[in-house]
Amino acid sequence: MTEPTSADLLLLRRRVVLYRVLSLVLTVSLLGVLFAVKRAMTVPEDPEVEVFDVPAVFESLAKKNPDAADISDTFFFSDSATVHLHVMGRGQACPLHIHRRTHEATVIVAGQAEVHQIWG
Repeated sequence: MTEPTSADLLLLRRRVVLYRVLSLVLTVSLLGVLFAVKRAMTVPEDPEVEVFDVPAVFESLAKKNPDAADISDTFFFSDSATVHLHVMGRGQACPLHIHRRTHEATVIVAGQAEVHQIWG
């Protein structure tokens, strides 16, 4: 057998460095994928629940802005839902409408409401 030359040793060292770098990149990539999969499979915690005294909020908004035609206050907002309160002055109308991305429920909190359903 012949003795390895310095060129052979240099080539081997470069290959070892290359393999170590590739191993490190693959390990980091694999850990990233595993972390992403674990995060995607984790069930989110139950959201925090806030309780509001809606009639009191209604009264407060109406007292602060007695001459306003329509006042709104948002309690919650996300990509899939929104919870908000409209305080409407006398004679004001809010047509019921469809939101393409969210569901909507209209609840009359106070006052005399006239509700009409028109299909078309």
